Amino acid sequence: MTAHARPREIRPAVLAVGVLVVLVLAVVAGARMVSVHADTWEWRLKPSAAPPKIQFDDRSYLRGSVLAGLAPGSTLSGLTSGGGAIYATAPIPGSALTVIQVLADGQVTGYALSGGP
Repeated sequence: MTAHARPREIRPAVLAVGVLVVLVLAVVAGARMVSVHADTWEWRLKPSAAPPKIQFDDRSYLRGSVLAGLAPGSTLSGLTSGGGAIYATAPIPGSALTVIQVLADGQVTGYALSGGP
């Protein structure tokens, strides 16, 4: 005859702490996702290297299509929040760049200025 072990009971205080930890982690993750979404239009914890929207030179740019390569005269001008390399040509004095490129994961993606020059 074998003795049956009684299942362990979870104390209410331990259960409450566990639930609280899960809730805090969910709130932190949700806040991070909202922050990334506000900056890049992606619902992720970490932005991608070439997100749908990027901020560059105090302006918003929207992702376009994949390009064959960088435009002639493009120079490294910054990084996206996800680590992609932003390339741009020299702007005309007194005007905003209307097109930039992002090099990420071996491909170049074009971005157009949002909201006009």
